[in-house]
Amino acid sequence: ENKKVFFTFEHNNYNKPFYYGYMIKNISNEDVYVTILNMGFQLDGKGCWLGEREWIDFYNIDFRYDGNNYSDKQQEEFIAYYGFANTYKSKKYQPITYRIPKNKYIYVMGGTTKDAYKHIKVLKTANKLVCNGCSNGAVLFDVVGKVESNFIVYQDIKKVNLDKHQGYIKNRHDKEYGRQYVGYDNVHGVVDSEVCYVINDLTKNQTLPVSYDSLKPISNEKGNPYDKIEFEKVHNTLNYWITHLGFTHSKEAIGVDMTYYNTVDDGKDICIDPYHYDGLGFYPNIGNWMVDYLDHIVIVNQGDKERVVKVTLTCHGSICAFVRNDKGKFIKGSEMFAIMHKSDKGTEYDISQPFECKMKIKPHSILKFAVDFNLLANSCGSIKHIIELIK
Repeated sequence: ENKKVFFTFEHNNYNKPFYYGYMIKNISNEDVYVTILNMGFQLDGKGCWLGEREWIDFYNIDFRYDGNNYSDKQQEEFIAYYGFANTYKSKKYQPITYRIPKNKYIYVMGGTTKDAYKHIKVLKTANKLVCNGCSNGAVLFDVVGKVESNFIVYQDIKKVNLDKHQGYIKNRHDKEYGRQYVGYDNVHGVVDSEVCYVINDLTKNQTLPVSYDSLKPISNEKGNPYDKIEFEKVHNTLNYWITHLGFTHSKEAIGVDMTYYNTVDDGKDICIDPYHYDGLGFYPNIGNWMVDYLDHIVIVNQGDKERVVKVTLTCHGSICAFVRNDKGKFIKGSEMFAIMHKSDKGTEYDISQPFECKMKIKPHSILKFAVDFNLLANSCGSIKHIIELIK
């Protein structure tokens, strides 16, 4: 009710064809208004494993990777694991608002027009069957009024029971399957951080230090489902920081950036979060794929010389990233798909292209900018953030 919602999904399907649909239904006595702000929806095609097309459309930015210097072995590995087209152009979606009367519904992403109110087809994403591929979607929308929402995977909408939520699946084909989660977080999906450095002419070129508190688990890796994990506080003084990783995986992780998954287990409300065992009694397996991050960086130069700072983001997988100026505007030319891949075949197949940006700081001035980035689905592990004074 009266809130902004950010929804993402990734699903690899090898079964019968079906539709994805994110349904929004008016459950109030008055008209509600839904504004779709950003959208990325890729059902198949080149780069679908990590959602190349999805994020180009969502951010309205033509991200690219540079493979000009790839060896034959690196090119072989890239095609096998990433397969980006490197030619997609943003569809340049613009915000669009829909009115939904009482008891009517639309799909803000995907779905089918035959059952939607006035057969609305949001940004031409409806009526698209998917089969035998990896699909990725992201939508940001704003709701004015009271609605009910459901993400539906279906073949025939008439057979869908909206009164029962699938929730947390712990077993599949008589095997434990509870290390993948679905649910919602009450906090909108943008993670903001800020660092500030004061330098002068005596400040040497260096990797700039950071200092922050974290937690280290002292409970066993296996416990009772949903029990609290015990931690002890740790203080980190490093020349980097780590996100997209929970406290239980690394004491160097920021940790507080991780997503919560509110859902149901056998009809009971539960929450998968960084501080509790999951439904199988393991440390939570949360990775923060497909979550928008903003690193706000402030550099105060008190010296008489111009200086240069470099920001680097590394991971295992792919990041789409770009730079915003102090007004929040996209700096053209800063965008890229960073690709870092470690191959099982040997180091000659490895790919290392971290995101890097360099910014100049004039004498006696303050530089403010932000790095906006997203760890694409089916990437692995965490992101390491590094800020260097290089000149």
